[in-house]
Amino acid sequence: MSYPTDRKYTREHEWIQVNGNSAKVGITDHAQQSLGDIVFVETPKLGAELTQGKTFGTVESVKAVSDLFAPASGTVTEVNGELATAPEKVNSDAHGAWMLKMTLKKSVRARRTALRGRLRKICGRRGGTLTLRTGSRAGVRILEVPYDSGHKDFRMGLGPARLIECGIGGLPGVSIEKIEVEDRAFELGVTIQLLRSIAAKVSAAIEDNCFPIVLAGGCITSVGMLAGIGEPAGVVWFDAHADFNTPETTPSGFIDGMALAMLAGRCWRTLAASIPGFRPVAEKDMVLVGARDLDPEERRALENSNIRSIDTQGFRTNGGDGFFAVRPLGSPDRVYLHIDLDVLDRGEAFVNPFSSTGGLTLSELLEIIRSVSRHRAVVGAAITAYDPSVDESGKAAKAGVAVVQELLAAACIDAI
Repeated sequence: MSYPTDRKYTREHEWIQVNGNSAKVGITDHAQQSLGDIVFVETPKLGAELTQGKTFGTVESVKAVSDLFAPASGTVTEVNGELATAPEKVNSDAHGAWMLKMTLKKSVRARRTALRGRLRKICGRRGGTLTLRTGSRAGVRILEVPYDSGHKDFRMGLGPARLIECGIGGLPGVSIEKIEVEDRAFELGVTIQLLRSIAAKVSAAIEDNCFPIVLAGGCITSVGMLAGIGEPAGVVWFDAHADFNTPETTPSGFIDGMALAMLAGRCWRTLAASIPGFRPVAEKDMVLVGARDLDPEERRALENSNIRSIDTQGFRTNGGDGFFAVRPLGSPDRVYLHIDLDVLDRGEAFVNPFSSTGGLTLSELLEIIRSVSRHRAVVGAAITAYDPSVDESGKAAKAGVAVVQELLAAACIDAI
């Protein structure tokens, strides 16, 4: 579905269509698809005062109840009465089925002027109403890394190309660059070459005012991403596995199972130091989400670390905002999001041979991404570990595309 260009879009997937000092408000097609069949729309009363970023109503579907967030401040002048008896109209035409009309407190021109000085870099943008720019700026740079365990186009290394084919390549504002390195006889040699190349490409993307997203077979690519970002950033790590083994604790020797430990400076220190721009991330600035399959020594190391964890049940009890309110992110005001798709429950999407039960649903994953982006500026992201050979239903590929769409919103590609 194409998105109308006559309106702006928020991180939470509301839209606002401005006409002078008045506006219509609704939710996006992506939002209604994520919710499923909508059965009730709660809107504010006439005359209600809305505050930008605050809730003004809810949408209830057969799957969930989702809050609605005001894309601007103002006064409600009209609500769409048709939705009281026919809420399914939002499913059939999300961009036509407006929910309310309002008078704005500030004109769009005044809002644009107030924000212009603050929004100098794409990676520093936070909050506000946003849209994707496809004209003068590249917007998002996808770095395709078709490697798994040092082997090109092998197993999960085939995932990036499939995700691009399934829709990521056609998203607005997206450019794609493939990373390939000289073949080596041993896995670690290829891996370090990749990390150095990724660091350079991420740094170049940021220099070109682009938001970098890595699509990769393996999680170890995160080391190159953080090196390329350069300035200190926290890490939110979505994964069924903690990836916190070291060469001394791993029972398998799987290098991707050491990725988070390498980021924290617990292993491969000399090799990590050879990657330009890399600095270990303080454990207090890391959050692990959805991990459930850990080796015994790895679990002990994680429990004795300063990394904060949220499991599926913890999220369902507190919600994303609730968790980050109780256990706030560390000191950096910028974060890197690492999304191993097997954080999803196996019943939601069969992502790779390591997929397991007890994981997040796709809607929960997207909600946590939204919650993080409300607390911190998202400066880069990666989607990893998708093996198309096990995804017979195609659900995992669709989930990957949905995650990238959410990341486009989290990146704040443009703002009014």
